[in-house]
Amino acid sequence: MSGWDTLNCTNHPDRIALERCEVCGKPLCAYCLYYTDDGQRLCKDHADEARSMGVQIEEPAAYADQLIGAQIGAIRKHKRGEQADGEKLYKGNSNDLVSLIGLLTGVISVGRAAA
Repeated sequence: MSGWDTLNCTNHPDRIALERCEVCGKPLCAYCLYYTDDGQRLCKDHADEARSMGVQIEEPAAYADQLIGAQIGAIRKHKRGEQADGEKLYKGNSNDLVSLIGLLTGVISVGRAAA
């Protein structure tokens, strides 16, 4: 998924997609996401196809509990990022501010050291 796009799962339209199938590009939630041993993310159809070729596939149930937190976080982030009229609005937080201050401090320090 790219930057600011929010997609819903192909199989569960009420859930926000966390990843896409690396073969067909379908957006998938934590309950529909299959992984290969080498970390490839697949939908059920392509996971079944890979399994038939001897690739070991991790079922979503094996790790869905860990991804549910990410699913909840994605939903909350989605809700925070929309105004009443549906327009997306970025809302900064303290992490962003601390990062900006750190960046500015580093740039100033490097500038003074070079001078």
